[in-house]
Amino acid sequence: MKRLELLLLTAALAMALTACGGTDTTDAPAEEGPDPAEVTADVTDDAGEPADTEAEPDDAEADGEPEAAGTALVVGETVSTGLYDITVTGFEYTEDADSPDEDYGFAPRDGYVTANLYYTLKYNGKSEMNGAMLAPVVLRYGDGYTFLPEQFWFYAPDLEGWLNSGTVLPLSPEFPCKACFFVPQEVETEKGNPLSIELHAGDEVLMYSPRPEDEAAREATYEYAAALTDSDVWSDASMGRSLLAELNGYGDSDRVILDSRMRFFTYDDRQYFTAYATEQLTPLDAAAAQTLLTDATFTVRNNYMGGDDGGNHAVTFRADGTMDASYTSEGETYAMYESWRMENGQVICTHNAVDTAFTPYQFDETHYLLVEPSGDRTMLLTVPA
Repeated sequence: MKRLELLLLTAALAMALTACGGTDTTDAPAEEGPDPAEVTADVTDDAGEPADTEAEPDDAEADGEPEAAGTALVVGETVSTGLYDITVTGFEYTEDADSPDEDYGFAPRDGYVTANLYYTLKYNGKSEMNGAMLAPVVLRYGDGYTFLPEQFWFYAPDLEGWLNSGTVLPLSPEFPCKACFFVPQEVETEKGNPLSIELHAGDEVLMYSPRPEDEAAREATYEYAAALTDSDVWSDASMGRSLLAELNGYGDSDRVILDSRMRFFTYDDRQYFTAYATEQLTPLDAAAAQTLLTDATFTVRNNYMGGDDGGNHAVTFRADGTMDASYTSEGETYAMYESWRMENGQVICTHNAVDTAFTPYQFDETHYLLVEPSGDRTMLLTVPA
């Protein structure tokens, strides 16, 4: 790069001298240019061979990495610019790019997922602005892969609705935004690779990374996300999990995610525990399972059938083969199962004369799994404190 700059400077100087010399060359001797040997030295390498005079990329370009740029955004922290105040509120992957009101959506091609960025803006301008200018510019992944936004929405307070085009009025109250990128599944699964999203606020460049390298940013992301997982609102807890997953095991984020899985026990969580148990754990033998369950009461999260109290209720396996697995839904009482027995090492639970077979596992000291092959009816039994 320096060699090329020197060549260009030499050429520019030569042209300047020629231009300034005028047409009268009789009164003053011509100024000497650089020694040709010196120029030759500058375009040869150490071995004396002619050097490549093409512009060499800097270190970042040579490695395929994006150039360092802009002000870092950290989730949950507000950054003020001349154009707007911005606060990143979340990042997650979904199958489709759904509109914020979930009225419609867009599906990516096979092998791709949707990366969603959520943020709020307080517009500081004094005249109307094209709302599309508030969208992110590019998502960067790995050693230089770039993806443009596929969809963008912002909430128009004056219209009380979500728009993907239109104007933002001055003195508008703070409003939320959502941007969607279609990315290969690798972007979601390979958490160790760099990932960032670039936004522009006029001439200012802002960079948000759900996988920040800065320790303070990682810790701030962890604290923000862990607090979300404590929420009883599923959308908040789900967002907290997504943010923690991007940290790739930072701190005890994996344990926080696991605790949230146990607490909500959604369909995806049941699939997770079913796969984990069958791949990582050894089933309890029949005698151990019989001893564990007989006349024992556990707390169970009943997300398959729902119910009041968030789907949490007690289940008792009586010695006479009956079960107390009743729960309430909208004030009415129902039975999840009425009886149980051990058969060929499996726990058979019966409801309305229909048997469901479960394989028993011990997950940890206070949690046991009754795994149903499809995963849909898998139960997590918690020993009461």
